[in-house]
Amino acid sequence: MIKKTFRVTSLLTSSMLGAGFLSGYEWLRFFTYYGTWGSIGLILAIIAMTWILYESLHLAYRNQLFSLSQFLAHLIGPQLTHVLGFFTALIIILYSGIMLADQAIFLEQTTSLSPLLGLLVFLVLVFLGARLPNASLAKIAAGCIVGAVIIVLFLYSNQTHIPLPSLSYQLNLKWLWNGLLFTGLHLFFSMAVLLPLVRETESLSSLRLGIVLSSLLFGVIGLFIHLQILSHWHDVHTHLKPIVEILMAQLPYSVYAYLPISLGHVIILASILLRSLTDPLLQETQVSELPLVLTLVSFVGVISFFGIFFSFLYPLLYSTITYVGLALLSILIVQFSGKRKPPQDTNDT
Repeated sequence: MIKKTFRVTSLLTSSMLGAGFLSGYEWLRFFTYYGTWGSIGLILAIIAMTWILYESLHLAYRNQLFSLSQFLAHLIGPQLTHVLGFFTALIIILYSGIMLADQAIFLEQTTSLSPLLGLLVFLVLVFLGARLPNASLAKIAAGCIVGAVIIVLFLYSNQTHIPLPSLSYQLNLKWLWNGLLFTGLHLFFSMAVLLPLVRETESLSSLRLGIVLSSLLFGVIGLFIHLQILSHWHDVHTHLKPIVEILMAQLPYSVYAYLPISLGHVIILASILLRSLTDPLLQETQVSELPLVLTLVSFVGVISFFGIFFSFLYPLLYSTITYVGLALLSILIVQFSGKRKPPQDTNDT
């Protein structure tokens, strides 16, 4: 049970955190701009994601739903299964593409390495990662999470005071709207990773515990980063990577410790997301793994290429994916608004 719980916790935490969590941009955009109200919004987002993932697990377990497309088809209508499968794959490919493009550009800014060369290396690593078993992916993901926690704790150890703005600051509902957008965005990819694990893990108690532990890790890391940005607000609120700016101010060469952790997390997250697409297909069809993974990585590479050279695509695609996540969140809130009795776990004795 420990190994199963570790696997679920590691993979799910990576997907909940998302690609750019360590840069601080998403925490700044969705929460820190709104001061203390943003802190409240972040706490509510953590609670909402935990609740919806928990309820989604029960529904998937009862009805043997092993992918996000199957899950959505169960809610919306089985006649849309193939359409939803294509749609889910498209969103994951777009997200993987833009996050790899962002890392290739950051690598160029840090080391002067050509972004195309960096992207090529990333794609090769994603291809290799997407063919690894989930147990191996979980170990690598855990290493990246530990590295991120070390960075966060280092920043926190140098912090003496965290100012919390008055509740009269940003006294509007924008913080709530942005909290909903963040929750929807991260929920989409969390569910895409969680649902295939229902078939592989089988133990409902391991899955439940994995969700709880993942939510705790996600919440602690998110709150620590949010508070760090808040404490350096005047210095970093205009930057796209505020945590990098804080690190560089405290330790000039710390970016070279940050870089491999950030790159490793994004590469392993892309591998995990592509694995969440290939696992259900390989279980249900006669498709060969090698050409399937190669095709998906090729599509990701095309999106990344355009993302590097056409910078306007990044905010456009990111916003589109965010609102898709919000639509998913709305559907699930309606679905789970009533009380349902959770299933009993018959696999643990």
